[in-house]
Amino acid sequence: MSISKFVLLPAIYMLIVLVPLCGQESQYIINNNYHFPGPKDYNEIELYGISLNQSEALPFEDDVINLQAQNSFVLDETRSIDLLLETIARSVDDSQDSEVYFAIASKYFDKRDYSTSKSYWKEIETFDLSLERRAEMQFKLAYCYLVEKDFQTAFGLFQSVENTNNILSPHASYYAGICAFYLGDRDKALVSFKKVENHRKYNNLVPFYLSQIYFKDEDYIEAIKYAQSRISNAGSNKYLLERILGMSYVALEDYNKALPHLENYAASADKLTENDAYQIGIAHYKLGQYSKAQEYFKELSYQESPIGQMSNFLLASTSIEKGEKKNAQSAFKQAGKLDYFLDIKEESNYLYYKVSADLGDERIAINGLSGINSNSIYYSASQQLLSQLLINSTDTENSINVIENIELKSQEINNTYKVLTYENGLQKLKDGDVEIAIRQFEKALNTNSKSIPNSEIQFRLAQSFQAKGDINTSRKWYESYLENDDHEHRFESHYALSYIEMEDQNYSKAIGQLENALENFNIEEDQKNLFDDVLVRLADLELVNNNYASALEYYELAIRNNAEESDYILYQKSMIYGVNNQIIEKLTSLEKLLKHYPKSNYRDDALFQLAETLVQLGKNNQAYQVYNTIIIEFGNASEYSAISYMRQGLISYNQGDLYAALNSYKQGIDICQDKDEKRRALKAVEDIYLYDLNEANDFFKYQESLTGVQIGDIEKDSIVFAIASDVYKNAEYEKAITKFEEYLKSYSHGFYVLDANYYLAESYLVLKSYSKALEYYKKVLKEENGKYYESALKKSAVISYNYAQDFKTSFELYDKLIDMQNTNPSLENLEAALYSAFIIENKNAVLKYGELVSNHSSVSIESKSAAHFYMAKVFYQRKELDSAYNQFERVSRLSKNNQAAESSYYMAKIHFDQNNLQKAEKQAFLTATEGSNYAIWVSKSIMLIADIYVLKKDYLNATAAYESVIENFKENEDILREAKNKLADLEKLIKTESRISDENDLEFIPIDSTSQNK
Repeated sequence: MSISKFVLLPAIYMLIVLVPLCGQESQYIINNNYHFPGPKDYNEIELYGISLNQSEALPFEDDVINLQAQNSFVLDETRSIDLLLETIARSVDDSQDSEVYFAIASKYFDKRDYSTSKSYWKEIETFDLSLERRAEMQFKLAYCYLVEKDFQTAFGLFQSVENTNNILSPHASYYAGICAFYLGDRDKALVSFKKVENHRKYNNLVPFYLSQIYFKDEDYIEAIKYAQSRISNAGSNKYLLERILGMSYVALEDYNKALPHLENYAASADKLTENDAYQIGIAHYKLGQYSKAQEYFKELSYQESPIGQMSNFLLASTSIEKGEKKNAQSAFKQAGKLDYFLDIKEESNYLYYKVSADLGDERIAINGLSGINSNSIYYSASQQLLSQLLINSTDTENSINVIENIELKSQEINNTYKVLTYENGLQKLKDGDVEIAIRQFEKALNTNSKSIPNSEIQFRLAQSFQAKGDINTSRKWYESYLENDDHEHRFESHYALSYIEMEDQNYSKAIGQLENALENFNIEEDQKNLFDDVLVRLADLELVNNNYASALEYYELAIRNNAEESDYILYQKSMIYGVNNQIIEKLTSLEKLLKHYPKSNYRDDALFQLAETLVQLGKNNQAYQVYNTIIIEFGNASEYSAISYMRQGLISYNQGDLYAALNSYKQGIDICQDKDEKRRALKAVEDIYLYDLNEANDFFKYQESLTGVQIGDIEKDSIVFAIASDVYKNAEYEKAITKFEEYLKSYSHGFYVLDANYYLAESYLVLKSYSKALEYYKKVLKEENGKYYESALKKSAVISYNYAQDFKTSFELYDKLIDMQNTNPSLENLEAALYSAFIIENKNAVLKYGELVSNHSSVSIESKSAAHFYMAKVFYQRKELDSAYNQFERVSRLSKNNQAAESSYYMAKIHFDQNNLQKAEKQAFLTATEGSNYAIWVSKSIMLIADIYVLKKDYLNATAAYESVIENFKENEDILREAKNKLADLEKLIKTESRISDENDLEFIPIDSTSQNK
């Protein structure tokens, strides 16, 4: 068969209309042997689709396959190659194989699949081809080798075609010249190019290569002369000659003449080679035009080549000259990655770390400087800078890790290490991370250095173990500290030891420690409030020992010292005067307390003692009014309210007003928590009803309505409860639990059920069985108006919050408790409610309690900051960004802790979300430098900065930022993964947008010189 026949046939289009015939007409046609066209007929008239369709219905034989292959090839089906190869496999006549391979090779060549095309060209037996087709084959095969940069083989084949009188000869001359050019064969290149210098297709291309030949021979004058002579007629390729002119002038170091040509070339070229961009950058650099030079050096920042390394170094140097340290930092980083110039690599790395230190990027600088080898010429300078950075670092944890990984530590580094571990221990102790604080202090203590006195560390260890609740170990460290000559913390140590002894109920030793504390108090260094507390605690302990005179002395001293607990002291003094029967002095102290401290927590205590003293003096009417003051001011909230009612009842009884007495006793009984007082009141009510009023039935009705049990059961109920109560009062809590549970089992509806449940909860609480305590407190809470309700509510809230950490329950309980406290809720309860609401994501409650906490008159700076932080997070989640920003800003002003660092980051993020990129970048930098001790927010801020750089198309700084996170912040896997993904995306973007061409691409202008021969 002849493939060339059907390939080269002109296209003929025919329209065939098939008209249905009736049965008689069909029979007529059959009888007269009319011919029906078949697949071969359709092929001959170039209806290849119909031919292919009909041939597929025929048996799978050689002729059919040949026909299908021809049709499929013309229709450009993907299966056509396989069909053609099948024809070769079936053919017994090899003379047609070359034509088939020729067709296949041409098809792949036209599709620019030169590798596959070449493999089929090589299958052809050239003697089977005509001279014309042999020249076409050699030309196309040569082009395949040219694309593969096998210039030697390509040159030979092109030269064969060039030397024939063929239509492809001029094209072969052009490409032969290109091959010779790349082979460095100047003479052969000139011969070939000269042949087509005036050819209509190559007259604008050849001058480019000829001028390059002169340039490569370093004959720059000739290159300039030739390029200038041809540039006016170069047409659209003029810019190529501009390139040669510019490069030639650069080689002659005439940068003023070079630049216009190079800039014209750069403006016209779609892509620049590395060398092009570098030489243009160098020309600007030599002329001191740093900004323009940087444009081209930045284009080369990502090239992993000698030019890429040198460009980054020059970019960094010019950035330093211009005061652009951030750009210099990123460029030095890029230059330091590559190994082409080791001296530049070493210098770039050192300068990268140094500039990072200047910019406040501590972690980058510290990690990098610590890795500089002792053989480096920058080792001494790096060690000096490293020591300064470590000692001044706020990122202490990373600095500690860096030092711990240094194998040979100098004494200077050991000194720094001891300071850092000590300071980190202090920070962790302040943050409440006691276990970590202890570990850091122990590291400091075990470091051979005098930079921090060991006595100082011993004192901090004592504090840490005390905070942990390990009082025995704490006592040991305080005592170790006191064995030293250091006096800075002697007062604090004795003071702390006194509380440890009090906790152990060793009161005599506690007094000794308090007295030692007084002796070691330094008014200029120690805290006055602690001194006042020492005085008050000494007085309290002397009072416990019944040493009233000594107690009064200490109380008086505390008052003269304007102690903060003066109201408490006055109350205690009044009690001592009362014991000593100094009634007037007692009244004076109580009245002074009530006058000068009207909002004192001891006001109800003072009022009650005042009333009791007035009764003692026989001034019953005055006493009645004072009792009434307690009832009016405190309602049911004071422990003295119930007994005040009862005292009023007694006064009314003694004055003969029996019904007033009954009313007072009954109101007292309703809220009384003291069983003995309640029994006495019930007995008084009984006596009034039975013996004064002679109304037994009224008493029985009252008793039954009060208890819900028959009068006959009351005595048993009272006795069983009284036994359990006595055990409780003797602090036998485990036994008390058994007794109260027995009572509840026997008297499930008894008079003292509420009391039993409450005391069971209290007993379990003392024994630290918090879940059981909570169980019984919840039973008490079922009676919302019960006398124990507020106490049970508060303790249940504390257990849920601190121990169970059931923040949903703790919020509900604190919410109720605060509602009960109405206009004057305690700060402690507000803070617990706020945190609980934040944890359970009750956004409205967070805003409500956040405002209450932040505006509370007694709030500390830390608590105020936390309240603003929680509110900020809620506003941010609600996308109320302006409100969130205001709250985050308050946090950052009030504190320097983790929440402040997070707030600073979110301030930057809000600017970013609102497209205020300049403000976002500035705030993110602030977070990265000021929050260096909180790695997660530093790394997230650097990521945000990188995202901003990407939007600004500042890819160099963006790359450096993502890489710095990957290299220096490995703590958080999510952030690390995000940084790697973003860096990968950025690298793809850089590659897409880069103007730098692949240096491996051939620098010739390929033209379709074979289309006319198809």
